[in-house]
Amino acid sequence: AGPTAEEQADSTGAFVERQEALEQKLSKLEDELTNATSFEAHKGVLLGSLKPMIQDVRRCVTRCELLFQLPQIRYFVKLFQRSLEVNAILHERWLGTGTSKALA
Repeated sequence: AGPTAEEQADSTGAFVERQEALEQKLSKLEDELTNATSFEAHKGVLLGSLKPMIQDVRRCVTRCELLFQLPQIRYFVKLFQRSLEVNAILHERWLGTGTSKALA
């Protein structure tokens, strides 16, 4: 048995909250870098190197969250596969196990 609907909702809510908090922090850092007045001579170099790093952090966080949700994703794939199997059995042209490959 997989996670309950309430557990899924809690997990999704927590994921969204973490994602929003990280995005706010990254946006704030990006704004501060853009609006920085000190070290004007090095501002271009700093922005040129830090902005891509911020984007990399965003992508990395997204991948990490997907890895965190991998067990749920696998569970939903199993449910989908089971529903396909049930649908195949209920289909009026079903000939039994092992015969579908021979006909194709």
